[in-house]
Amino acid sequence: MKQDTRNKAFLIGNGINRAISNGVKSWEDLLGNLSKSFSVDIDLTNEFKPFPLSFEEILFKTHGNFDDNLKRIKTKIAKSFQDTPNNILHEKIMNSGVKHILTTNYDYAFEKVLIPGFKNEIGQLPVSTRETINSIRRRSIFKDKSLSVWHIHGEINDNKNFTSKDNYPSKSIMIGYEHYSEYIGEMQKYIRGEKMKEEKRLSEKLQEKEFEQTSWIDLFFTTDLVIAGLSFDFSEQHLWWLLNYRAKQKRRERKIIKNSIKYYYAVLPEVDPNDLNEFAKRQTKRKINKAKLDLFSSLGVEAIPIECNNYQEYFLKTFDKEI
Repeated sequence: MKQDTRNKAFLIGNGINRAISNGVKSWEDLLGNLSKSFSVDIDLTNEFKPFPLSFEEILFKTHGNFDDNLKRIKTKIAKSFQDTPNNILHEKIMNSGVKHILTTNYDYAFEKVLIPGFKNEIGQLPVSTRETINSIRRRSIFKDKSLSVWHIHGEINDNKNFTSKDNYPSKSIMIGYEHYSEYIGEMQKYIRGEKMKEEKRLSEKLQEKEFEQTSWIDLFFTTDLVIAGLSFDFSEQHLWWLLNYRAKQKRRERKIIKNSIKYYYAVLPEVDPNDLNEFAKRQTKRKINKAKLDLFSSLGVEAIPIECNNYQEYFLKTFDKEI
């Protein structure tokens, strides 16, 4: 039965690209390729090393001008994702009637469902923000469908002209620890109403019957949010901070925040215990997942297991429940 999607939003991670084999890189693959390209030797096998700090390790070990290296690395990341194709999962959600899709992905696989070959060139879609490095308001707006794809971790291109050498199309790509940390400060400014002139505090806007959702942050408080294909690592400190802030405000003002947040996670078949390496990895992941599930429970997020044989099946079962 088709679900009512009018007040629903989705937060989708890189899992949607990798659920169907199409050559899309994992974060391990991406960082491994970067370390080779810039002749840097780092250990990427340690599962306790956060990816944002691994990126900083590559950046600091790369010889030459720091800012030039940062630009070169982000440009290379953009190129590695520019040909990311859409698949049946992107098509299913883009045609579902959901009006807000949040994604941590830099690529345009969602947009390509409606505009084949989309590269976010000037004139293809309206400019959604004047931000260059942060992504509080960054989105692709399809006015004819009243649909927005919010790139909350930045994007591989930007449909604005850049006149300064300090700015470049892929500058918004958020991958390093410093960028993650700065982002929290920008989120706090938005919530306090300090990002733009005459902008109200989020707490004031939430008391109004209707208000224009100008940031993906609003959707964490106003829509029934479904999270899928996102590992929600503890390195995603800005998202954990936002869930914590929401839970605190909900305790203080129960009548204002009425939306729900659901987190769907995959439960895959058991691995062969004789495969010691894979068995050990799975055991470690279970401990980390248990920690996340405990925290979700305390923060008012409903965690829902999906038993499946692979990640394509996981997405299809999740979408069957929600769209």
